Amino acid sequence: MKTSMRIKTVASIFLFIAVLGITGMASAAQYMWTSGTAAVLEVPTNVTSYKYMGWGLDMNHKSGLANWVHIPVPTPYIVLPSDNQALGARYIYLTFYTGSVDAWVSDIHVYNGVSRVFTVGGLSYSNGWKDIRIDMGKKIGFTRGMSISLRTAAGVESMNHRFIFSSAGAYFY
Repeated sequence: MKTSMRIKTVASIFLFIAVLGITGMASAAQYMWTSGTAAVLEVPTNVTSYKYMGWGLDMNHKSGLANWVHIPVPTPYIVLPSDNQALGARYIYLTFYTGSVDAWVSDIHVYNGVSRVFTVGGLSYSNGWKDIRIDMGKKIGFTRGMSISLRTAAGVESMNHRFIFSSAGAYFY
């Protein structure tokens, strides 16, 4: 009798989970992250050196120049049966370092495949580690893959122009 009851209980639990998944009531929200090792320099000649370590991209910027660092983010594409909408993201997350006030991130662009879907400029993230969350203002659906691009710049002062990119991510729901 006990074994039969356990089988019925386990079967009921699996059935309940399956129904939740089919009806879209199960939460599909998730954070997706990538390491800075996935970062790609747009113009490698605008840096004096760069190397990939197990934790990310470490580069030294040439004075007076700008560059773009592109970081792809793993992108789930799940259509939720309850509202027939694909997962989207509203918040992106970045962790990076700049070596001084003369090395900064000035712009951030977010892409859905080849389409730029969000931009923010006039930034001055500099001088140390930054662990930031950016609100894109609304949920944006990503059906072609998310990529985050950061514009880096270095002034002409005799200061540290080092950048480290350790992670990028988004909250999909």
